[in-house]
Amino acid sequence: PGHTRMDVLELFPGSEKAKARFPDFDETNAIFSNAGLRLVQDQVVEEGSETYAQRANFSERMRHADSILTALSDQEVEAGIAALRAEPNRVVPFALSLLVYEAT
Repeated sequence: PGHTRMDVLELFPGSEKAKARFPDFDETNAIFSNAGLRLVQDQVVEEGSETYAQRANFSERMRHADSILTALSDQEVEAGIAALRAEPNRVVPFALSLLVYEAT
């Protein structure tokens, strides 16, 4: 959270609970800094794109896996999947955060 856009997650009610399970960008930097590391690269890596229909299918498969969705209730996941299915052909980028640290 706070680094890579999470537009699809915003379609799920309760998304704030899911994002709260992970440190945000500033918290991540503090954790690594306190461990004696400094940030040397900060990049968002777009790995491609996917449709809302593809993301809905992925969300259904990942519902009970160790994923960000475990923070949500079944009703919140169902509502998010329904929102994705309402615009099945909408295309969004699939991106990850790349943070590289080195020892100071």
